[in-house]
Formats: sequence, structure tokens, C-alpha cells
Amino acid sequence: AAFDESGDLYVVPVVVSPEGTDAYVAGARLRQGGGGWSVVQLYAPQTQANDNIVLDNLREIETDCRGRVLVLNVARQNRSDAVLVFDRDTGLEAGREDVAGLGMESPGAMRLVGGGGVLVLGGASSGKACVVAVSVGDLGQSGPHGRLFEVVGMDQVTGLAEDPGTGAVWVTGIVLEDVPAAFDSTTMLDVLNRPPFYSGCVASLMVDQQTPVEARPVVSGGERTLSLPLAVEWFDPLR
Repeated sequence: AAFDESGDLYVVPVVVSPEGTDAYVAGARLRQGGGGWSVVQLYAPQTQANDNIVLDNLREIETDCRGRVLVLNVARQNRSDAVLVFDRDTGLEAGREDVAGLGMESPGAMRLVGGGGVLVLGGASSGKACVVAVSVGDLGQSGPHGRLFEVVGMDQVTGLAEDPGTGAVWVTGIVLEDVPAAFDSTTMLDVLNRPPFYSGCVASLMVDQQTPVEARPVVSGGERTLSLPLAVEWFDPLR
């Protein structure tokens, strides 16, 4: 979910079921009034009749510094991992960024940083965790754009957050350890009766840094204590 400067709330996914037609998924802009929240605008992916792209797995939504709505779709079939760019007021799709073209597969998180001017995606590349930073002005453009950071010591990104005071991007994820070679009735019982084969880790980066990005385990008292972090938010107790 995301808020804009006027206090409107943006959520995804919502299921829209018009009378007489098939239901579909979309993002939605909500506004609070005397009777609760009402839908101001929908953001539905546009597909052509012969288009084989799968655009029904909407995961994240943000609003950028240009007054647009960005929606992350996650579906690897037919290069369907994409950032969809919508006009905030009309709901029309204005552009599309192919995530695979940025060198990333399996995007798991999306966050706008730098005052809404830089889009950061977290996912994996060749089986290793990575982060891509791209200027929102370059989304959907042809030619090379965006910077890809490998996160050493992490296998998959699960969450992103920004420290607005420093501009640092914090990355949560998991590292896989001693993964079972196969799952059957015997190995499932073994997995359930032993510690998880994955553990949580965290890293931080600056979108313009030149040095490697390294993850560190989440530990307490010398032991790993967080197995599967699913999200992260930055909180400044002094604000």
C-alpha cells in the first residue's frame, strides 16, 4: 500500500467484478470520507487479444514524483514480470518496464526512494539475490538503464525500506542452507522436525555506491533468530 500527498490510499490487488463481464484484478486509489473509504480510480493492466503476457498477479503499488502510479506484476511466464506505469488521474496505462530487461528475475519487492524519483526492485538473478535501481524517468525506455547490485550472502530479497535521513536502502531476505534434495513423505517429516533450511539476513546500500553489497545474518545472542522476514519498514523513534 502507499499514500500520496493528499492522503489518498493506493492498494493492490483488488478484485473488480462488473455486472455482465468477467472479474479482473487491478490496483485502486481510495479516498476517505464521512462514510468510510471510497474508490476514486482503478488501475487495470491493458492486454491485447493476441497478447500472451500474464498480468493477473499484482503485488506492489507506489506513487512516484511525476504523479504516476507504479504497479509490480510478478509472473515469469512469457516475460510477464513487469512494472506497469499508470496515469494517476485517468487510470490509463502509460508505460511498461520489462523487469527481465533490467537483468532481474523473480522480483519480490518494490520501493520508491529519493523522494519518489528512483525505483528500487528486489529479486534474484541467476539464483542470487539482487537489487535494481532505476530512475522513474527511464521506466519503459529503450536502451540500457538501471543499475544492478548483487547482494552477496543473500539468495532472495523479501523486503525493501529507505532511511530518509541518509538515503540508505535496507534490504531483507533469506539465505538457503542445507536444502533437502527432494520432498516426499519421509523428507517432509524430517523438515518439520528440524530447524528451517533458510534464515533471515539484512543488507544496506546507497543507489550510487560502487562497492559490493553484503548481507549479514539477523542474530541475537550469537544465534540466528529470524527465519523468514517477509517485509521491512523504516521507523525513526525521534520523529
